[in-house]
Amino acid sequence: CKRFIRDDFLSVLQSFETIPECFIEKFKVYGTTKEIEIFGDGKKRYAHFYYRSAKIEREQDAFRTQLAGWEKALEKKHASKEKVDRRSMRNIEFYFNIEYSAENVILNYSRNREEIIKELSLAGYFAIITYDKMSAETALLIYKSRDVNEKLNMYKTFLGGKSYRIHDNEHLTGKAFVTFIAMIIRQSIYLHLNEAATKDRGEWEYYSIPMAIPELGKIAVTRLPNGNYALRRPLTKRQKRILSAFKISEKKAIEICAKKAEELNANYAEDA
Repeated sequence: CKRFIRDDFLSVLQSFETIPECFIEKFKVYGTTKEIEIFGDGKKRYAHFYYRSAKIEREQDAFRTQLAGWEKALEKKHASKEKVDRRSMRNIEFYFNIEYSAENVILNYSRNREEIIKELSLAGYFAIITYDKMSAETALLIYKSRDVNEKLNMYKTFLGGKSYRIHDNEHLTGKAFVTFIAMIIRQSIYLHLNEAATKDRGEWEYYSIPMAIPELGKIAVTRLPNGNYALRRPLTKRQKRILSAFKISEKKAIEICAKKAEELNANYAEDA
């Protein structure tokens, strides 16, 4: 919660956190949008405020730990009577009332109770600011989509690129190219699933990529005891719904599997 938007945050507290119409099912958060002027340039922006109760305890614990660390550092500087750089104290001064000497030595300090209470009350909240008018749900969806792409490029954990295990530039270029193509395919899958999830509200768990890809991987032909290949098992309800996101009907999926089984049976007969 940056300082430039903190007052706007405090103005919307307790106004949307339990309103059913503000709940964004896909992301399990409450959201609302407010038109504000935040940079003093006369231009209006749209601030989208969000609340997720599951984050409260974690964020409050993190802040209390940070606060204790700051207090310990202040005590050390106060006891040593060393001069301090006031610029490095900017964040700390929000939460502590600090008295300095003319030489910038800390004479006394105490916790700023009011500011600490405000900070703790903002646990579980976050915001997105946009220039264009849109709903809180749309803004969060755009952010999440961009966030995934950034993580794929920066961290590469999803595509196994965290450790390249490559010893020459030629193979590194090849693996990077495959990663790039995989990102395009992954984004295409994401967009199809998201479109289906929007139409089928309340069933978001069916359409997440970590859920959809393993589920689709279970659709396969297998070799039966008689030597012939066939669909391993009937399509499940979940598989049908995921396939529908790609405009593939149950009938079409079975036809594709049957065709693949015929190819494998023909190859098996030739080998025999």
